Amino acid sequence: MTTHHVQVASLTVGTLFPVVVLDDRPRWTQPAADTAPEPATHSAGLLVLRAAAPAGKDSEGLTQLHAAADRLPATPPTAETVADLHRNLPPYVQAVALPAPALHGPWTERTSTAA
Repeated sequence: MTTHHVQVASLTVGTLFPVVVLDDRPRWTQPAADTAPEPATHSAGLLVLRAAAPAGKDSEGLTQLHAAADRLPATPPTAETVADLHRNLPPYVQAVALPAPALHGPWTERTSTAA
């Protein structure tokens, strides 16, 4: 399990966003965009927290991302802990199941304007 290391991810060319990986095993799925990720019965995505701040709020999004990651217990996440975290996320953070190939390395290599 990897936590608190902000990484850069993308789902489409040119759209980069910061994430914190909460579970680096591909065992999470997300039934709908506005629901909490759930454990999958098949190989699926990684559990991550995604900063999703609007333009001009990038710094606030990163701060909220770190704060949300700090609230998750150090033990491997369960469906219950993820559902609780999802209900209490700050405005600019989302819990998502992300395909492993979407990760591209450390966020520190990006400028703050890339969010």
